[in-house]
Amino acid sequence: MPAPFVHLRGHSAYSLAESTLRLKSIVALAGGDSQPAVAITDTSNMFGALEFSEKMREAGVQPIIGLECIIADSRGRGEVVLLAQSEAGYEALCRHNSRALLDVEGGDDPMIQLESLAQDNEGMILLTGGAVNGFVGAAAAEGQTALVDERLSALVQAFPGRVYVELQRHGLVVERRAEPVLLDAAVRNVARPCSGL
Repeated sequence: MPAPFVHLRGHSAYSLAESTLRLKSIVALAGGDSQPAVAITDTSNMFGALEFSEKMREAGVQPIIGLECIIADSRGRGEVVLLAQSEAGYEALCRHNSRALLDVEGGDDPMIQLESLAQDNEGMILLTGGAVNGFVGAAAAEGQTALVDERLSALVQAFPGRVYVELQRHGLVVERRAEPVLLDAAVRNVARPCSGL
């Protein structure tokens, strides 16, 4: 029997202009599909985390709190997903999200510096991001193997045993181009590949 599906990239209506799903709809969909758990990873905010957790628990579905965010290093930036695996991880997510929102200049995207994330990530899991805008995936799609290795190595060092390389399969050419580069990099850098939607 296949393992139950757990969606680790759920966006609610709190992800402005990205989703129209209300939290009650996510609860109904996850419960109706017998999913044992589901994550909320709204973009650059955690506004729905408390309500999501309460509604999921009432429905008998394990809530996973996360955040899709932009991280930056000296060579650029890209999105990742951060998931709380413990109370300490949730607190770290809150700290990073608050800093990203408060430290941003008007009109700029909220962003977390890789150095800051490397110093404060206890209890968090990191998904490397997709091929279109991902911190690692976009470099893979562009064939920048050295940058992929540099970034993946830094993430694996900062999040030992808690980095997962995302393979997204939506039928996009960019995803097919990135996948072999990501798989090779995962093997070289001792990260574990996983597939996601």
